[in-house]
Amino acid sequence: MIESAQRFFFYHRPLQASKQSVMKIERKYLLLSILLFLLTAVTTFSGRLWSEMGDSWEHAASVNELSFNLRNPSNPFLAADGYTSPRFTLYILLLALVKRISGLPVIDLMELAGLCNTILLMTGIDVFIKKYTTNNHPPFFTLITLLIFWGRGWLYSNEYSLQFLTSSLFHPSIFAFSISFWGWYFFLKFKGNRQTDISKTNDRELCFFVNEFFKHA
Repeated sequence: MIESAQRFFFYHRPLQASKQSVMKIERKYLLLSILLFLLTAVTTFSGRLWSEMGDSWEHAASVNELSFNLRNPSNPFLAADGYTSPRFTLYILLLALVKRISGLPVIDLMELAGLCNTILLMTGIDVFIKKYTTNNHPPFFTLITLLIFWGRGWLYSNEYSLQFLTSSLFHPSIFAFSISFWGWYFFLKFKGNRQTDISKTNDRELCFFVNEFFKHA
């Protein structure tokens, strides 16, 4: 029964789906995305992302230190060398480069990064689900399910419920999660099969895709 429901949800396409019905579904997802983006903007500029708890200040300090000392940064929290800090990730390096070029204050930069992560997540879900399925409804329900139907999600890093909009929006884990949908989209595009079962993808195929992706990036 579950398999039948999955097949219907992912592979069923109405026989006479009109262009108007498709556009209506697209508008629903667009309106939901705009609503979530506005909610994100309100929570961002109200300062809720900068609470006393969480890792927000640590990430900001890492961006700040790396932007001033790109080649030989120090540990932003301790009197020690930079290699002792676990916060110097590629995401932090990217933000440090943007800060260095733009001259934006680190607080403003992190808040803008959070808004970009929101856009990355919403667009990534849309393109990936459309590529993985043959039905226009799943992106809308996927986004709702992801944000609301966790019950009580994890706290701070690695949380993907609605709470992340008010606590960890610009964290590296949110960026990694958001960009992963784009990664799977390009993988399916590379495979050239809309109904590829990702769970059955072997390691050789995945490694070959990653190699080709970075070779042409």
